[in-house]
Amino acid sequence: MPDARLLDVRGETVTLKQARGGRPAVVVFYRGAWCPYCNVALRTYQTSSCRPW
Repeated sequence: MPDARLLDVRGETVTLKQARGGRPAVVVFYRGAWCPYCNVALRTYQTSSCRPW
């Protein structure tokens, strides 16, 4: 995947390379709050991302 500018969880701009820090990444396309499946998936990603790698 090409490097891109993203917003981190604090709303700051970082590159994908910086955010990854040499680790694998998962890119999630969130369609919107109106999508119940997206909300469940996003909550799952958020809780699992709190674990240290």
